[in-house]
Amino acid sequence: MSKRTEFWLWWFADDCGKRRRTPFRMSREEALKRYPDAEPIAGTLEIRTQKEVAPSAAQSKPISERSYEGCEHGKSSDA
Repeated sequence: MSKRTEFWLWWFADDCGKRRRTPFRMSREEALKRYPDAEPIAGTLEIRTQKEVAPSAAQSKPISERSYEGCEHGKSSDA
């Protein structure tokens, strides 16, 4: 299964009321969080598709509980 997300460049008003364009594409959700008055710029749509992957057992554990075989990190260097 794939997830499609639309990304746009957006018009927004800066603190002085001047109309500005976002420097990078954002999803509608992200743009409206940053700029409540944002409007998508026609002709700038980019659709990105991402495969939905179930997390592995290792990824579902908190980092502090994951085991790292062969990892020297955290071992005492006095041995």
